Amino acid sequence: MPEGSRAPGWLSQRIVIVVSTFGGIGLIPKASGTMASAIVALAGFAVAPALPAMVVGFGVLGLLCARSARVIFSRQDPPMFVMDEAAGMALSLVALPHDPRWFFAAFVLFRLFDIWKPGWIRTLDRLPGPSAIMLDDFAAALAAQILLQTALRVPFFS
Repeated sequence: MPEGSRAPGWLSQRIVIVVSTFGGIGLIPKASGTMASAIVALAGFAVAPALPAMVVGFGVLGLLCARSARVIFSRQDPPMFVMDEAAGMALSLVALPHDPRWFFAAFVLFRLFDIWKPGWIRTLDRLPGPSAIMLDDFAAALAAQILLQTALRVPFFS
């Protein structure tokens, strides 16, 4: 951790843990990122017009908590920090038809790019600083969006 980094006070620590673990989802020992993504995909389908607000809200909360979460969890990119998956998944769903097939495709593509981390996504993941926790997920969402928006314009898929 950078010199001078310190964990926030007790109440602040609790808030950071609740927010960064997406209400505790990140504390699930296996596939917590996939679970958080699935919850956001389902919620996003239910409240599709609110997806842009979800992207902004999850993104801002994640960026605000990232530095403290690294200190609290004593990890550069804590696996229990899943607010990045929540923000990335929400971004993957924006501007898609309100159809469960498209939302499922967004879920699969986002998780694929987030886990696989091809080229430029891995480069962002390895950047120093707490914002890198969020950047690779935004990049995975962007990659998913590029494929989905391209598929939307192909008559076979639309």
